[in-house]
Amino acid sequence: MAEQRRNLGKRVRYGEIVQLKHVFTGKYVHVNTNHTSQHDKNNMLLSLHEYNSKNAQFRILPRYKVKSEGEHVQLLDQISLESIKSPGHYFHSSKGFKIGPESRPTFVSELNLGVEQTGFTIIKSHGFSGDHEAYARGGQFVQLFHKELEAYVVAEGLFDQDVTEDVHLRIREIDQLNPRTLHSSTSAVTYWQVEPESTVLDGEVLTWDQQFRFRHATTRKYLCVKQASEAYSVTLTEDATDPHTVFKMHPVLQDSPELKFESYARIEHVITGCWLHAIKGVELNDFFNFFDWSEFNKSYQRKEFLNMEDEKSMRALRWDGGELREITCCFDRRYDDAYTIQKVDSEHVMNFNFVAGVVPTLQDLIDARQIGRPLTSKETFRICHALRELRNFMLVNGEPCKARQKLLRNLRVIDLLVTLLKFPLKAVQDEHNLTKVFSEAYDILHTYMMGNSRKNALYFAKYIEFFQTQMVDKSELALKVTKMLVELMKDNRKIVDRISNAQIEVFVELLRKNEHHSYLELLKVLCVCNGVAITENQNFIAQKWLLEDTRGVYMTNRGQNIDRKPNETYVSYDQQHSWLPLVDFVQPDEYDTEAVERCLFLHTQLDLFIALCHGRNEDCIRLITKDLSYLTWEEAYLGLSSESLPHEFRAKYCEIIIGLFVNVGNNYSVVESPQLCFIYEYIGTKDFTYQTSSPEQYKQGRKVGEPSRLEQQRAAKDLVTIFPVIRDWIAEFLDQNRMMVASQVANNILIEQVLKLLHYLVKFGYYGEVHDLARLLPALRNLLDGQNDIPFPPDRMPAREFSKERKKAVLRFKQTERFRRSPETQAIVRAKHAALQVLDLVMTFQENARLASFIKKFKDSEISEVATRRKHIHPLVPALYDSFDPFDTRKSALQVQKRMKKELRIMFEESSRHVDNIALTSILIDLAHYEYDPMVQLSLQLLNKLHSAKSSMFNLAVNSLVLITPDSCRVHREVGKQVPLLKMMIRSKWTSDQAVKIETILSELRELCHLPKAEEEPHPMNQRLMLSHNVLGVVFDILSTETDVQLTEKYHETVGVLRKAVRLMKALTIRYEDVQNQVFNNLDSMLRVRLVEPDLALALKEVFVNNQELCLKILPRQISRIVGLVAENQERAPEFLELLSAIVKVEGPGLALKRNQTLVMKYIMQNYSKVGYVLEQCTTKDRMEVLNGNRGASHCQYLISLVDLLATCAEGENRYIESLCQTIISVEEILCILNDPNVENHLKKPFLRYMFYAYMKTSGSTAENRSPDIIQDRLVWEYVRHLTLEFDGLTRWIRNDAARDTVYFMSMRPFPKILRLHDACPLCSTLVAEDETQPLKLNLENAVVRMREDDFRGHASLHYVFDAVLPFLQAFANKFYQTEEDKDTQSERDMFDRLTLSAIGLCSELAAIVVEPRILTQMVACLSALVRKSSHRPTIMEPVVENIGKGTKLQDTVSQMKSGNKEYYEQEIILNSKLKTLAVNMSLLWGGQNTVRAQLKYSSDREYTVIGGEESLPLDEEFQDHVRCFISAGSRKPEGRYRLAGLLVNGLRITAVSSTASASHAAAAAADPGAGGRGDTERLAIRILQILRAFIHNEERKLPEDWEVRMSEFRVKRGLKNIAEIQNTLNSFDLMKHALPHLASTSGLVAKEVLSLLGIMLFNANEKVQQSMLKYFLNTKEEVFFFAVRNRLQVSTANIKEKRLLISQQKARQMDARSQADDLKATMTLGVKALQQIQQYHVEMKIEQANSDLTRRVSLTQMQSASITKKKSGVGGVASGSNGGSNGGTAAAAARQLLVGKSPLLTASKVGRTPLTA
Repeated sequence: MAEQRRNLGKRVRYGEIVQLKHVFTGKYVHVNTNHTSQHDKNNMLLSLHEYNSKNAQFRILPRYKVKSEGEHVQLLDQISLESIKSPGHYFHSSKGFKIGPESRPTFVSELNLGVEQTGFTIIKSHGFSGDHEAYARGGQFVQLFHKELEAYVVAEGLFDQDVTEDVHLRIREIDQLNPRTLHSSTSAVTYWQVEPESTVLDGEVLTWDQQFRFRHATTRKYLCVKQASEAYSVTLTEDATDPHTVFKMHPVLQDSPELKFESYARIEHVITGCWLHAIKGVELNDFFNFFDWSEFNKSYQRKEFLNMEDEKSMRALRWDGGELREITCCFDRRYDDAYTIQKVDSEHVMNFNFVAGVVPTLQDLIDARQIGRPLTSKETFRICHALRELRNFMLVNGEPCKARQKLLRNLRVIDLLVTLLKFPLKAVQDEHNLTKVFSEAYDILHTYMMGNSRKNALYFAKYIEFFQTQMVDKSELALKVTKMLVELMKDNRKIVDRISNAQIEVFVELLRKNEHHSYLELLKVLCVCNGVAITENQNFIAQKWLLEDTRGVYMTNRGQNIDRKPNETYVSYDQQHSWLPLVDFVQPDEYDTEAVERCLFLHTQLDLFIALCHGRNEDCIRLITKDLSYLTWEEAYLGLSSESLPHEFRAKYCEIIIGLFVNVGNNYSVVESPQLCFIYEYIGTKDFTYQTSSPEQYKQGRKVGEPSRLEQQRAAKDLVTIFPVIRDWIAEFLDQNRMMVASQVANNILIEQVLKLLHYLVKFGYYGEVHDLARLLPALRNLLDGQNDIPFPPDRMPAREFSKERKKAVLRFKQTERFRRSPETQAIVRAKHAALQVLDLVMTFQENARLASFIKKFKDSEISEVATRRKHIHPLVPALYDSFDPFDTRKSALQVQKRMKKELRIMFEESSRHVDNIALTSILIDLAHYEYDPMVQLSLQLLNKLHSAKSSMFNLAVNSLVLITPDSCRVHREVGKQVPLLKMMIRSKWTSDQAVKIETILSELRELCHLPKAEEEPHPMNQRLMLSHNVLGVVFDILSTETDVQLTEKYHETVGVLRKAVRLMKALTIRYEDVQNQVFNNLDSMLRVRLVEPDLALALKEVFVNNQELCLKILPRQISRIVGLVAENQERAPEFLELLSAIVKVEGPGLALKRNQTLVMKYIMQNYSKVGYVLEQCTTKDRMEVLNGNRGASHCQYLISLVDLLATCAEGENRYIESLCQTIISVEEILCILNDPNVENHLKKPFLRYMFYAYMKTSGSTAENRSPDIIQDRLVWEYVRHLTLEFDGLTRWIRNDAARDTVYFMSMRPFPKILRLHDACPLCSTLVAEDETQPLKLNLENAVVRMREDDFRGHASLHYVFDAVLPFLQAFANKFYQTEEDKDTQSERDMFDRLTLSAIGLCSELAAIVVEPRILTQMVACLSALVRKSSHRPTIMEPVVENIGKGTKLQDTVSQMKSGNKEYYEQEIILNSKLKTLAVNMSLLWGGQNTVRAQLKYSSDREYTVIGGEESLPLDEEFQDHVRCFISAGSRKPEGRYRLAGLLVNGLRITAVSSTASASHAAAAAADPGAGGRGDTERLAIRILQILRAFIHNEERKLPEDWEVRMSEFRVKRGLKNIAEIQNTLNSFDLMKHALPHLASTSGLVAKEVLSLLGIMLFNANEKVQQSMLKYFLNTKEEVFFFAVRNRLQVSTANIKEKRLLISQQKARQMDARSQADDLKATMTLGVKALQQIQQYHVEMKIEQANSDLTRRVSLTQMQSASITKKKSGVGGVASGSNGGSNGGTAAAAARQLLVGKSPLLTASKVGRTPLTA
């Protein structure tokens, strides 16, 4: 090789020895001296091999004597090649012969070695590469990537076959947060071979002025442009000489004449002069200049999925979900049609060539079978060898490689293999040879399925029905088919759901005929998918396999039951005819294949038992353990405890005990998460620690939760009975296994399973006492301590000693080898990980106990307030009030603080007395050294949990609730019982009974979230209780259920559950900012929910209602996704249009967001053919039919929702959108609709709003639009006349029904369009449609209040008047109606005066009953404009002014309930306010003074950190202890002192690359501080970043305050040097590389910590850190840093811009109001008086609303910062004294204290029978 490298690039001379390397395969040409040529029998065979040898060396000689040895070899020379291995033998070409089938014959010659020479001509491909690797060469593989669309030019098919998919574009968007998308696609369908037009042999560097052909890699066809009818189409052709295949590339920016990779180019078709053009959506601003509507979002339709008859079949499965677009040609060169020429890596080219080389072998074999030519043994050997090579090719280091598996799909090798396997095998001449080939083919398919690639599996699923027919016999091939199907179906829900009961029955019958473990594996994968139990399959398999026939089942029994040796398990594999001891059965002779197979069958049968019972399937558990006694508790326990059994089987029996006897019934976790709700009455009693059910209650006859059936209670009772046996055995087992031996893998697996069993028992509360958990800790520490592990057993076991020779190996293992990856280490790590999970539960148990102790001290303090004697007053009483100052340094105050700290210290020591923090810290740090990311992450999380226990307790206390009202206590108990039942049932695919049960629970929880009979009025306290019990997390879990929209009949139970879950989420979200934020954080996953789109849209709408912050935060791609759902569902879910309206316009202030308006209109126009089908595809007559209800209610609702959305988008005077809207619906059509008496008023409202914003209140000047023409339109005055009659009718209706309760007129929420039975307005819930094809009718029986049809019409008309007519009339009078006297306009003036009188009459009636200030203001403004332009005197408004304010004295039922609710919970709110104040004060006191002296014990009075600042650090001793854990105090050099910081940097890497948790984890993390998942990962990342920053921050704080002006002092120099050394040490661990990706985190807290760390790493301009950052930016393809910074800047810029626009809108409104008031002052004193009355009433309403905001969820950090700020500013709190002082003031004062936090405090309670105080 050294010689080759030395001669690289030199000219070749005759006589030199050369080697010939085949470019396609990468192999060398070898002489085979043992085999002769196939066609010239006197010559030797030439073959290709990867290795290098003398057989591959040849001498290059001149063919003719005109050249001699030593001369340079030149192009076009005739040469011959002589073998070095066989001198005198030369390359020889045989005579031509034909190969391949008759349909496509190929003429070739064989190259062999003989004495006869054949001359060869030297033709140059390309010269020495040198530095030209960056340039494209002829014949190279490239990819054409459309930069703007982010799509590859692709085609699909196989050479010598028809093209399956023509040329199109496949979108592959680049996501900086997904590293996979940053690299080029590895799919072979994207590969094109670029060839110069002149010759295919030219491999030189290509230049821009050349013309090219593009040859597709898989089809071997050329890209061409052909004329199809009147247009040109881009397609493929086989003819290389076709001039239509010639293209030319034009650079966008040319920096060199050569064609450089990654350069931008536009591609021109030479013959036609047209350009390759990608069809894509258009921007909003381009809409008016766009001429071809057909190009709107025109996607490419796969031929494979067209005309699919059965959408529910396996063949209909969409294996490719990529977005495809058409590619075409256009004659104008588009700026955005730029393609990048991407190079295909040589490795990918070689992989492609390898698979492509196998294809002809398969094609020839298939052709041979079709003509009936039998296989010879020689051919069979060659084919089998090729197939084995292909199978091994897909495995890299024993693991499947998806990139290589994908090539079998791209080159249709899978289809070829299936075609081959469809040939008959039985009774053919070459059956033996063909069986070998089939066996290899099945091995390839099995390897192709490995790796759990969903796309591979779905692609292959269409052949499942065929392969099921190949499983009917007992042959080896049938078993291989079964194994292949197991890999295909494993964890693939789409395929499993399509397996019918008839197919399962066939599988069971095959098992009975051939008792092989593969069939058990097949049944097992049908029971569980991705951890979700498929209950229907479980029950059906259990019935068919276990109940109907005992064949195919191995029976086990204890000896005493079959007259054998007692307390020993026996096995029968022949229907109980004979019994063998289990000990002998599971340890067969390895040479006895039948015995080995039977042992494997039993092992797999136990696995199937576990799978059948997965998800707590009570029917299967009862069937297996009770009814049929296939596996009883006694047998399972004997299998676990028997030391004579192999460890593998003992571990399996332990797993069985977990699945069949422990994780069953109503057992649920009582430890995993903190208890945040406490019943005041029980605080301090013996039942206080857990106010939930425990297993011991079964002994007392009490239930855990509400059982679903009697068996669940019995199962839990059985576990209570057998628990002492398990507990004692576990204790004994752990005592015997105090260390782990790496070589004893099976024993380590057993330890892992035992620890998992222990985890379940602790989680379910069976270790309910502190001393029980304390006894576990020594055993756990022994197993966790890696210093106890040894590589192999001691030589002398009794003494546990090693020989001298082996001691060195043990020492080496303990120092380094135990941390490295290996199969032995993996078993140890899994066991330690299980032990860490148990330790996590123990620490959570202590956390709960610590919080309970604090709550008890709070109760004691609160009770002792009223004590008369000083000694009876609890030390913590002063901290109950804001007046307490934890930083007071007076002597008396210090004594009080000392007593408080003593109380806290005693409490903390008591709760953690069983945990040795020092020993546990060293063990956890040791575990962080292992090369296994899950264990490293968990160990660092537990270390964080250990060193933040106290601060975590304060944080939990701040968000805890103390309950005193009966309703709150009752709701707490009910929710506490229902939520565990939900958690148990959501882990499986629901049966009908389970679905009904889940729906019932969800409905009950939903009822708790709102006031009685008022679904739109939330119950804040109950909402908070719900979140404390993590109900939202359960809802997210339910909504993340995998569903298949094509199999709706299989998911009818799921639909009901999903609908109830979505409605519960909506009830939790209503006016609840914290829940809104959590749902918004999971918006992407929520938008993927299917089957319940209408309810989902309404629930998501509540997220954005009156939440300006979230409306500004929503991303463009999320808006695009919502518009896509509108286009997809159309009239089936018009509620998505309402969701978009809520996003576009903030409901509270009523301000439109211009950014969102523009985005919504942009995406609507891109999908206009689908979104606007009622406008584009329907005529005006059709729309009138829709509005009249003759086309169904759904289309009508969609139409008016769409019009309303467009009107909302046009609001705010956006010129582009206004012009666009004016082209969509004409004003004439709108006026016709408004004047049509057959159209209901509530349907006219969106059209009137549309006209108002698109035609009347526009941004253009009068000369630029046609708005002034409206006044001349006859239809307008017809509409004015129509309004006059409408006003008169409404006035009579109100006056005649004055005796009726007027409360319903006060509900001014937006009126629903149609069929909105869940709307806020009570009277709006009466409109229903019995049949979608019939006009709408009123369902009076379901009305909230019985009412006549005209009642409904009157109520609907009021909404119409308030929301649309009044603004219209005001603008009409102010801007359009002119008062010049003219005979021609006399009729119009008379009509206007009549309208004014009618409006005055209506408003005088309404003024007495309307309570909404906005409506009153609009009413007065409109009337003022009308009166001012009419001929009437201003005094005509007197009746209206007199009646304003009368409605304010009315109070509806909802307001009464809200008022009563506030009074009912007043004392509870005050009590919880005190608890939060106590927690905040105690946290500040425990954290200590904010000085370097207090925090670091260093003599300096500098402030340690800025509390509440952007770069604040925790203030407490715990944090500093945590920092010191990673500092080696014994080392003085920074490299050694901070070497453990590498563990933290590794933790940053792990948290950055860890997969995104499910939505439920996110919700649990936010709502439940103790929950696991993404929340734990986020907290760990934050703490690691803080510790790394503290290393430098602590040293910087030790510098003098004015160090910058004292740089010459030795102390400052030494400090800065020390800081620089720490920075460099941290930088040496690649801190920048692993910290910067966290900037892309969705959590703002993580991003803030990263920026703070970067700032301190660059402190004092550290050059090494700067260079490290620069290296990261330049040498990595990821641009996460710039992407994250850009995104944050864009979001900030957009928010600033949007807020400025909102401010300008607000100012414009104020100016309008001011000018209106000025006009009123000058003309109408009555109008001024009316506005003053309304303003006063509005202020009173705001005060009332603020006082009724009862609860808020708060943050400890925010409250600490606010408390310190308040104390510094001298603002006192509530006065308090030793005698108790004030009780905290009113509920309003308590509520204001709770408003320190930013998001609402979460609560819960049922109000069905809440006692209300009037």
